[in-house]
Amino acid sequence: EMTTTIAVIPGTGNIGYGVSWRFARAGFNILLSSRDLAKAEEAVKKIKQEFPNAQVKAFKNEDLPLDQADVVVWCPQSSIVGARDYLKQFKLDGKIVLDTTNINYKVKDPSQVLGKTSATELNQADYPNVRWVAGIKTFPYTELTKDSGTQTVALHSDDKEAMEKIKELFEKTGLPVTTGPLLSARKAEEDLHAFIQANLTPEIIDQIGLRQYYQTETL
Repeated sequence: EMTTTIAVIPGTGNIGYGVSWRFARAGFNILLSSRDLAKAEEAVKKIKQEFPNAQVKAFKNEDLPLDQADVVVWCPQSSIVGARDYLKQFKLDGKIVLDTTNINYKVKDPSQVLGKTSATELNQADYPNVRWVAGIKTFPYTELTKDSGTQTVALHSDDKEAMEKIKELFEKTGLPVTTGPLLSARKAEEDLHAFIQANLTPEIIDQIGLRQYYQTETL
């Protein structure tokens, strides 16, 4: 059986590194990219320090060999507006793409969009030939690099075959998975917004580096 190859774009942020770590630990081939090759190489070095036999390689975004990837994980740490522009440089037609981006706290007035669309639906409208699966919308990134899997990965897509593929990958890492239609991603993003509003003060937002997500941007 061929080992699945997973491209993580980028693999240097909280979610990207966590996903790369978890899939590398499970024995998958990882193509880890970044705008900054040095950052990608540093992330690969950290993973290999823990798992010397891990099959993980670093790439600059423009050199990422997407033709080798069976699955792509899309996890930019930027606003949805910036992320949609960032996405343009990658040729993803026909690829299964796990989209971890959220729209809810990246717009001027969240009430205009919450429950009415999701980041993945916007990406699907822009790139209809990509096999989009929404996921890890509310998953704590700190849980990705823990040995035991207690948190559940929620996946949302109307492409059942693509969603089942990603479900199998996560289950092989020891994490439980739930699945639902793409529309259910809207509720996940609403839940995250509610959590942020209830738990994060401006001081804490600055302390943990979430200020970038509170820029006033419109769709």
